[in-house]
Amino acid sequence: MDQFVANAVPLVGIVEGVVKTRTLAGVGLAAGIPVTLDGGRTAVTNAEGRNFFGEVPEGSLEVALSATELPADFDPGEPAKCRLLVEPRHSFLADLEVLPLSAIEGSVIGPETAPWKAY
Repeated sequence: MDQFVANAVPLVGIVEGVVKTRTLAGVGLAAGIPVTLDGGRTAVTNAEGRNFFGEVPEGSLEVALSATELPADFDPGEPAKCRLLVEPRHSFLADLEVLPLSAIEGSVIGPETAPWKAY
């Protein structure tokens, strides 16, 4: 019976993860970042920085930031890719990181009587 079930059920797993941003202000979540499986299938992170691949065939594969599709305002962080051994009917995590190329943070301080305009 076990052999029948093994033949009838596809040998696939799930790969999911989170893409984080790292700045001087701390760690955040990165939306809209493309992630690939072995350079083929691509998933884009949602508003919570999460990506998901269902029905991933068993075996060794690479999960990586898509260098050709990465938004221009990010660089790959560490890790930018990872290797997984997918087993049937299991879920695997592959968390990645991007670095924002520019950010302006801080405050402007001046005399209380100074005129200013908000643009």
